[in-house]
Amino acid sequence: MNEGQKSFAELGAEAFQEGRYSQAENFMHAALREADDAGDELEIANILDNLAEIYFEQGKYDKAEPLYDRSLTIRERTLPSLHEDIVASLNNLSALYFFQERYAEAEPLCKRLHNVYMYALGADHPEVAASLANLGLVYAGQKQYEEAEKAYKRSLIILEKAVGFKHSEVGIGLSNLAKLYQDQGKFQQSRFLWEQALSILESSLGKNSAELSEVIRNLMQVLNELNDKNAVDLLELRLLELEEKSIEASDAEVLQRMSSLAKFNAAREKYSEAKNLYKRIISIKSRILGDRHPNVALTMVDLADVHEADGEPERAEELYKEVLSIYEKRLPPHHPENALAIQKLAHHYSKASQYAHASILWERLLSIRQSETPQNNQELLICLKNLAQSRYLENNFSAAELLLKRLIGILEPSHAQVDTDIATCFFYLAEILRRKQKYDEAEIYYLRAIDGQTKALGAEDTVVGQMLECYANLLEETHRQESANHIRQCADAILSKNATAVTTK
Repeated sequence: MNEGQKSFAELGAEAFQEGRYSQAENFMHAALREADDAGDELEIANILDNLAEIYFEQGKYDKAEPLYDRSLTIRERTLPSLHEDIVASLNNLSALYFFQERYAEAEPLCKRLHNVYMYALGADHPEVAASLANLGLVYAGQKQYEEAEKAYKRSLIILEKAVGFKHSEVGIGLSNLAKLYQDQGKFQQSRFLWEQALSILESSLGKNSAELSEVIRNLMQVLNELNDKNAVDLLELRLLELEEKSIEASDAEVLQRMSSLAKFNAAREKYSEAKNLYKRIISIKSRILGDRHPNVALTMVDLADVHEADGEPERAEELYKEVLSIYEKRLPPHHPENALAIQKLAHHYSKASQYAHASILWERLLSIRQSETPQNNQELLICLKNLAQSRYLENNFSAAELLLKRLIGILEPSHAQVDTDIATCFFYLAEILRRKQKYDEAEIYYLRAIDGQTKALGAEDTVVGQMLECYANLLEETHRQESANHIRQCADAILSKNATAVTTK
């Protein structure tokens, strides 16, 4: 790729970010001509995507569509089927169809994306929930209400498990389902869901968030259908107050577009572009709301995530700390965003092997989870598991042992069979007990861990091999050398097989 071509592409991207669409088109066309001359197919696909995005942003869907189509064709021919660029192309094309209300054409693409995310990320990943929500929107657009309802409900189940019931994404998911019932005339069911969504979004985004306006308007429509005039009047006053306090509509629209573009660039690992956009958003929000406003901190979290993904952990840590400082001063101690900021910083420290720092934050988050959720809540269990692991890895085995026994006590009665999470707890506990030379008790947990992981993952999984190795150590320490040799041979066979499989892929 020559310097001129690269320069045209960069100039086009810069012009697009600044809203100079005509110049952006010209630069991208020049870049495309040079890429065509060079015969660089993947670069051609990238430029086609960027040019299509410029047209899409202007609503020129007829010009964007053939470019997205051509980009997808090239990528499907030259890249592995699960490559992120193919996923990006599928997302782009499905969005194009959706915005044109061509729902029947969007449907197979949305189904394909859902299957890709299921295969690549696992059934409980938030991206799978998002793909189900998109599929629900496509079904709803075709008035396939039963299918839409199933997709929305499955999406909500995943989201509630992954991020907790009080997260803004759950509020958005409830809004989708509420609108579906509203469109079918099921107004009582719709009212209940709109009210739930409003409560969650108020809590997670703040009572003055501009995103509440659409929820309030829809709830007012439903209440009008139910002839609840008093409730409508109260919401009308609330809506007026909200509009007075919110960012001006023109600014809000620009910020939303910039945020969407930043997320798009971050997803494609264009970290420099994403960081520049997030910095501009923070600058605009700070000018309107003040630099210590929680809404500003919300974008700072996104910026920190990009720095983390771009291999800049020091800058990410600074931002996570600043966000937490803002939330601590402006939000209630148990506010969901405050808890999320603590969790982000705790994960950062864990990733950096700073387990002592991580443990302090996990302890703090555990206190929040214990006070605001039931003892068997999924968020509480995740926090306990991370704290136990952190204590274990900082060699605080006494604290880890207590936490693991508590976690097992919660998890085990609620599962019909041992799953991989419980088995992992058994393993950590076995390791601790072996170090304390409580061999009989440790052996019980090793065997339960190995049995659980074997049933959950298969007998030849690497995790099973690693657990067998540790169990062999116990057998050696208890002078059962023949048994230890046999178990170690089994472990070596599993680990060697898996190592060979990785190198031959």
